[in-house]
Amino acid sequence: MIDVEQIQSNWNKYQSLLSKMSDGGIDNLLETLGQRICEAPAAPNKDHHFSYPGGLVASALNIAAFMVSHNGIGKTESNPAINKKSIIKVALLHDVGRMGDLEQNYYLEQDSDWHIEKLGQLYKINKEIEYMKPIERTLYLLQHFSVSLSKEEYIALLSLSEDSARNSLGNLLSYSRSSIFMNSASKT
Repeated sequence: MIDVEQIQSNWNKYQSLLSKMSDGGIDNLLETLGQRICEAPAAPNKDHHFSYPGGLVASALNIAAFMVSHNGIGKTESNPAINKKSIIKVALLHDVGRMGDLEQNYYLEQDSDWHIEKLGQLYKINKEIEYMKPIERTLYLLQHFSVSLSKEEYIALLSLSEDSARNSLGNLLSYSRSSIFMNSASKT
């Protein structure tokens, strides 16, 4: 759990990094859905990574830092270092679909004490929202707000819905997510 000041600090950093993309679509996304993105958890269960208000942004910032720090490790001609701007964009936006859709949140506070106590479910999935995998919702939201993605960025995001990454950026994202989630799970 993080406090309100840390949520605000994370949000300011998140916005600042994304504003450097000079993308009107990202600006519009943040202006329209920013409050909900800022407050969203990244996962429903207390045993999962970043399952608290502000967890979505905290998770994205951690993944971005990890990706930037690991960019180019094991660099080869066929696996070159990746453009830092693309890394930051993909890292910060890859889970925005976990916030929800244009009107409704994906995660709702759990109202069942039994589910909280016995299963550790702090949040439940909103049954009123149209079903999509979080990455599918992310891609929908990004296209809705006309966020520009390079082919490599798109493929990296799309790789999250598949068993394996299909490009260097996707490999780095998958590796970073699994490393961050493993480390945060071992600290709880």
